[in-house]
Amino acid sequence: MVCSRLRWRFRRQRFLVKDGSALLPDNAFNGIDFSLPFYLRDHRWYFGTHNPVSLSIKEI
Repeated sequence: MVCSRLRWRFRRQRFLVKDGSALLPDNAFNGIDFSLPFYLRDHRWYFGTHNPVSLSIKEI
């Protein structure tokens, strides 16, 4: 009988918004870039654990 251990590799993924905009009643945000790294492991979500969350806004 041959036994082998399974090794799971968790591919890190990234939620990305590039050059977005948001309109509010009094303001508008243009050029929004947002990056949120995440992965799922053992039925649990991990956010920004190895890379930081990134946010930049070009114009308000």
